[in-house]
Amino acid sequence: MKQGRGRWTSFYPTGEKLAEGRYEDNQPEGPWRMYHRSGNLAAEGRFAGGTRVGRWHFYYDTPARTKMAVGSFGGDGT
Repeated sequence: MKQGRGRWTSFYPTGEKLAEGRYEDNQPEGPWRMYHRSGNLAAEGRFAGGTRVGRWHFYYDTPARTKMAVGSFGGDGT
């Protein structure tokens, strides 16, 4: 990441991937994915201006990506 923009990957303190996506102007932007410590997908959706927006999918900690919930966030993150 340079000058507050670019691809970003964050990790749990123990080294497993926690989240990945892009930053623009020092804020999350566009599609993002979050992971359980096991490496299984935990959530996926979009950010706009650092706020969760639109449809998000949340998954149980299983390799099969069993959906836990699906919801939508408004432009203000609610």
